[in-house]
Amino acid sequence: MKYRLSKIIFFVLLVHQFLYADALLLNEYNGVTSSNQLANNGYDTYFGDVDGNGGNWIELVVTEDYLDLRNAKITMTKYAYGKIFFTASFPNLTELAYLRKGTIITISDEPTDLSYSPMDSNNPDWTININHSDLQNQIGTFNVASVNSLGVSIKSIDNKILMNSIGEIITGGISSYEVFKLKKEPKSNIEPTDPAYGDDNGKQIISTFGEPNQWIDENNTIVYQNFSNLRDINSSINAQLLLNEYDGVTDTEKLKLDGNDTYFGKVYDNGGSWVELVVLKDRTDLRNSEIRVYGKYSSVNWKAKFPNSEIFSQLRSGTIITISDTVNTDLSYDPFNQANPDWTINLKSSDLTLIEGNFVTDNNKIIVEINSASGGVNILPKSGEGISGNVVDNKEVYKLKKDPYLDITPYDSTYGDDNQHKALSTFGTPNHWEYNGNLITQNFIHLRLIAMKHNFQEKDTSLILNEYNAVSSNQYLKDGGSDTHFGTIAGNGGSWLEMIVAKDFINLQNTTLKIYKDNNLTFSGQIPELLTLAFLRKGTIITISNEPTNMSYSPFVQNTDGWKLNINAYELTDVVGTFSIDDNNIKISIVDSSGKEILANSGEGVWNSVVDNQEVYKLKAEPTIDTTPFDNYGDDSDTEAISTFAGANKWKDINGTLHTQKLTIQKDKDLNETDGIETVNIDGLNISDGESLQYVAPNNSLWITDDDSHHLFELDLSTKEVKTVFDDRDFGTFASDIEDYCHDGIGICDIESIAYDDNNDTLYVFSGDAHSTSAIFKLTRNSTDENFTISDYRKFGAN
Repeated sequence: MKYRLSKIIFFVLLVHQFLYADALLLNEYNGVTSSNQLANNGYDTYFGDVDGNGGNWIELVVTEDYLDLRNAKITMTKYAYGKIFFTASFPNLTELAYLRKGTIITISDEPTDLSYSPMDSNNPDWTININHSDLQNQIGTFNVASVNSLGVSIKSIDNKILMNSIGEIITGGISSYEVFKLKKEPKSNIEPTDPAYGDDNGKQIISTFGEPNQWIDENNTIVYQNFSNLRDINSSINAQLLLNEYDGVTDTEKLKLDGNDTYFGKVYDNGGSWVELVVLKDRTDLRNSEIRVYGKYSSVNWKAKFPNSEIFSQLRSGTIITISDTVNTDLSYDPFNQANPDWTINLKSSDLTLIEGNFVTDNNKIIVEINSASGGVNILPKSGEGISGNVVDNKEVYKLKKDPYLDITPYDSTYGDDNQHKALSTFGTPNHWEYNGNLITQNFIHLRLIAMKHNFQEKDTSLILNEYNAVSSNQYLKDGGSDTHFGTIAGNGGSWLEMIVAKDFINLQNTTLKIYKDNNLTFSGQIPELLTLAFLRKGTIITISNEPTNMSYSPFVQNTDGWKLNINAYELTDVVGTFSIDDNNIKISIVDSSGKEILANSGEGVWNSVVDNQEVYKLKAEPTIDTTPFDNYGDDSDTEAISTFAGANKWKDINGTLHTQKLTIQKDKDLNETDGIETVNIDGLNISDGESLQYVAPNNSLWITDDDSHHLFELDLSTKEVKTVFDDRDFGTFASDIEDYCHDGIGICDIESIAYDDNNDTLYVFSGDAHSTSAIFKLTRNSTDENFTISDYRKFGAN
């Protein structure tokens, strides 16, 4: 692993741009190659003193309590510019669903070990090891020890940053005889640039796989990493669920005052014993979790385990789960079905794994509790009549009479019965109750919106729907409204839609546009293979309309409309149906040939069905990479309709103030981008780690340094032909007293950067890293018609 001195300034300048997450931190990783041992008589507390120091491994520390690491994506990079060489996802294991802060997670060549019990009072186990082969969706090779300038970063399944890139890529390097580690107490606010990251500063190396770090300080005293503050946990309660309702009606009674249940109707015992739960936190894992139902005198009536089924691994917020002794198990759970979403699961009590007792719910101070299968986490705190003290009789149900929210506790005053009103029971559906003569129904949209947004973010799409026209051909925009392009005309320009590119270099060629009305597919067509559509920049506005196709695309030419493209709808191919957009619950999507969504289903058919045939449907917010179809979309609230075909959206707030999108997503829009070079297709140009570029105008030449292949290339910028090549032996032969060992013999091992003195027509090439000799070479020529040759050098000394 190499430490590139020339990169220090670059990363110091960038450090304050990091918005690091506090969920995880990198604690240690192994840099010892297979044939080496730890320097200075070093050893590892787990592996001992062995060649390779245990092979490839990294060590993470959890700094956010109850962290869910399932399906999170780990990315590993090398070289100072961050070339990705390995990506993978953490497995969907229950043990990773409720990680307590202070947990140490290792990824290594060792067997996976999930014997994780941090809250065990007798023998707490704060460690998890995952064998790298058990990571999912792997691309590349898990290689830690022999990588130059390693960086490690982690994102959640919905692309939220859990750990920004940390490692040598930020703070500098270690040798192939060392480990990279944090030499201070782990805390949530440690930044990737913290000076406590690094090697052992020439002291004896103490490596600590799967344990708190150790190091020797300037007084030659061993210092031990202190985890006591991080592991100071006072509670194991993490309310992932709430108790929403349970049946207290005995088998000889019916619901009070001629009450009824929305599922069972009016029957004795109101459907038998049953409880109803609501998922609060998205992706709750109930696999093998233990449910307990306590009865009179707080004794356990029933104890059982949920099935170890995949359907219980990712329960979405807003899901209703019922457990019943009479209703058969129903796992037809499909919350994101566009046509008929199903947010409910029912389990027959006999389908749970019985531990002890009989499943009974009644009016004898029932308490319900659920604990996770791993980590000892209480995910449904003790809840029910026996906790709140709010009494029900044997003709009633116990229920929550308010919308379910994350902050509701088992002691909430709205738990209880129907307060002498007709008993209203709602098995498997949102609760009902009467208030001041009005029927009130629980609203689940806030919880389900969380899940829907997360589900969208998992898709990692590239386009944002910005606006579409719903004005019918014989209507005008409402209340004298107009469009910034079409003006005031009948139909407002006909059927058209407008999208914004959310990521750089998106390819729309041969993707398929789909339009749905009232959940019925009414149109599909393939976007043509136009060259301009192959490398779209973030912030580009794309319209599909009846207007002529316009591919005059130049996003970085100043003072132009170069960020806009239009595709005429009649130039789409493989068309099925008619290109038509109106006010009939439109949904729009774009998919590539593999079926991946480039634009996920968006429109009023997905969210906020409000537009009529005199309006446009639009985003009333700034478009960003995080925009979802469930954000602030809609119409102009039955006021003057403002339409902006191929332009920034405009809308008025409730106070009548006009707002306009700033389109800050158009990053670097004032740059003048003129050209690009695809280096992989140039004969004689084999770049492994391009370090520096220098343009030499007299010859229209681009000079490129590459330290991994030890080469300096001269490239004709017009023809893209290689004109001159220098390698490590050329420089090493000229400077015979520099005897650095490279992969193929003696030479200059690290050709880093290049500069040009145009006044004297002289090139300067800089070489050297932390483990080689630093030098500067001078290249000159007699005239601009000749080639450069090495004419002089200066050695700065060896490390």
